[in-house]
Amino acid sequence: MDIKKPKTLFAKTSEKRTQSKKSWKVLIVDDESDVHVVTETVLSSFTFKDKDIKFFNAYNAKEALDIMQSEDDIALVLLDVVMEEDDSGLKVAKAIREDLHNSLVRIVLRTGQPGSAPEENVIIDYDINDYKEKTDLTSKKLFTTMITALRGYHDLESLQKSKEGLKLVLESSYELCKLHSLEKFTQGTLIQMLAIMNFNSDSMYLQSDGFTVKNADETFTVLAATGQYETMDKELEPEIVEMLKESIKQEKSLFKNSAFVGYSKLNNKTKHLIYIKIGREMTKQDREMIDLFLKNISIAFEYTILINKD
Repeated sequence: MDIKKPKTLFAKTSEKRTQSKKSWKVLIVDDESDVHVVTETVLSSFTFKDKDIKFFNAYNAKEALDIMQSEDDIALVLLDVVMEEDDSGLKVAKAIREDLHNSLVRIVLRTGQPGSAPEENVIIDYDINDYKEKTDLTSKKLFTTMITALRGYHDLESLQKSKEGLKLVLESSYELCKLHSLEKFTQGTLIQMLAIMNFNSDSMYLQSDGFTVKNADETFTVLAATGQYETMDKELEPEIVEMLKESIKQEKSLFKNSAFVGYSKLNNKTKHLIYIKIGREMTKQDREMIDLFLKNISIAFEYTILINKD
């Protein structure tokens, strides 16, 4: 049987890696440079759900679509209607929805020429999320517009991740006796759980067969991961290693420094852990769901590994 091996990360504490802060990606599309400057200045200290803004700038329709193609996680487009042509903004909005098939990004039209396009028709025909006149968009109203748009994007993104997780679960559910299918099942379940709980998407589900505190090169098998940890190669951050060590030593789940480690140990004494970077406070229901995930997935892994030994 061809079994895909889980990746193993080496827990070394000698080197610390820096992580870039996640930001909402916002694209400003306007042929007037002053509009870009003013918008970025007004929103320079803006934060939502502990994330600031990373701005992208386009001065015509082509530049806007090029950026949208290269950056698939733009959350919001502040889009001018009249640029090189009277309807350039409308063409960009249509291309984003129909050609790039991007239904997640929130599009807010901004026009300096009221009446250039009927507001009601534009919102309906071009799948626009909001329509504002530049002269009416004060600092306070811009802030409100940003919150509304980013909240909508966040909710839609969570829903999409939940659907992707469900798809992985369904694809693997008919052949769960194979280890590689169980990994896909676990990955899907993890994605779903995080989306439902509205957690940060950076997480790992790990397994440790034993632990020696003096051994700095202890290894952990990562059975599923999301966010930045999907692309990690060989080394865990020192602070994560310390949390995993402490959780195993105390044989209990821990919440520390905006991160959570869930702990579970089965009859064969294999330790199962889940590490999640928390984007908000944890509730009692959160912990119960994580405990349920750990218990059920751990049992499924142990059972499948026993089967595949033959």
